[in-house]
Amino acid sequence: MPPKTKADTAGYQQFKKELSAGTPGQLYILHGEECYLRDYYLGRLKELLLTGGMGEFNHHQISAKEMTPQRLEEAIDCLPMMAERTLITISDYDLFKAGEKEREGYVKLFQQLPEYCCVVFVYDLIPYKGDARTKLAGAIKQHGLVVNFARQEQGDLASVELEFTCDTVAKKVGRGLVLGNLGDFNVDFNNDFDITINN
Repeated sequence: MPPKTKADTAGYQQFKKELSAGTPGQLYILHGEECYLRDYYLGRLKELLLTGGMGEFNHHQISAKEMTPQRLEEAIDCLPMMAERTLITISDYDLFKAGEKEREGYVKLFQQLPEYCCVVFVYDLIPYKGDARTKLAGAIKQHGLVVNFARQEQGDLASVELEFTCDTVAKKVGRGLVLGNLGDFNVDFNNDFDITINN
C-alpha cells in the first residue's frame, strides 16, 4: 500500500504568519478537516479587521444561494465605515461549479480587489475542489491564498492547543507581564508568547 500523501500546509502556515503580523491579505479560501482550527483562525481574522464601534457593519456575509459576481461586487464596493478594512465571507459556495460567465466575473473581481477589502470563502459542509487548469485557479493563486486546515499530527495539535490557550488567557489578563506554567511549557505572554519546553 503506497504511503499516504501529506497534505499541503504551506497556505496554512502563510495564513498564520499574516495573522500574527497583523497584515491579512485580500482573498482567502478556507477549507479542510479541522473545523475548529478554521473557526479559530477565522475568528482571529475578524478580530483584526472588524475594529471600532462599527465592526459588524463592515462585515458582509453572502450565502451560497445568493452568491453571484454582481452580489460580490456590491459587497466589495461598500467602503469601510470608521475602520480601515471590510470583511466579506461567503459560506459553502463552490466556485469551480459556477457557470463559465460567472467564473470569468470572479476572475475579474479577484484581479482588482481593493486594498481595504478581504474576501473569504469558507468551505464547511462541502469540500473544496480547485481545478488548477482554469483561469479561476490562476487568479486565486496570484491574488489570494488557499488555506487547507488538514488533520493535524499529535505534535502540531499540541502546539495549536497551546496557542489557543495563550490567546484565551491573554484576552483575559491583557499584555502585562504574565508567566504561566502549562504542563511542560513555560509561556512568557509579555514577549510575544515566547514558548520554551522543559526537558
